[in-house]
Amino acid sequence: MSTVNLTWDDLNAGDAQESGFRVYRSAAPLNQASLPAPLVDLPPDTTAYNDTAPLVGDNHYLVSTYLPGAERFGAQKMITIGGGGAAAVSLFSVTIPTASVDTDLTDFPLMLDLRDMPASFWLGVDDGGGNIRVYAADGVTLIPHDCSSCNLARKTGKLY
Repeated sequence: MSTVNLTWDDLNAGDAQESGFRVYRSAAPLNQASLPAPLVDLPPDTTAYNDTAPLVGDNHYLVSTYLPGAERFGAQKMITIGGGGAAAVSLFSVTIPTASVDTDLTDFPLMLDLRDMPASFWLGVDDGGGNIRVYAADGVTLIPHDCSSCNLARKTGKLY
């Protein structure tokens, strides 16, 4: 029997306390405009969920943070379940506050220093970073990126 272990970081501590988290799952890529019923609703401050009954084949997962009157989506992840075994995926979002940018920017490079990533990021990351995926805010569109270095033992690297 397979288990998919989903982990994420609770980025809404303090004043912006979330109402909870929702996990969505589908055999096809998830569209935020027409989501299925949540697989599970989780309480505030939750940072993990174990799907003990994943679908055979492709499993697309989307974790959302819900706040009063709003739902924020993280990156969508796809896991393929074959003949048993376990899969681990770490979901996280990178948000640039508008107050830290002087003007609207498009098509600009962004460098992520992987030393700053939380411990949950490193769960399931391959040395060299070959399995790191970057998605647009819709959680479906893959964004081209370059992992110039990723050292799993040292938990360091650069992603552009």
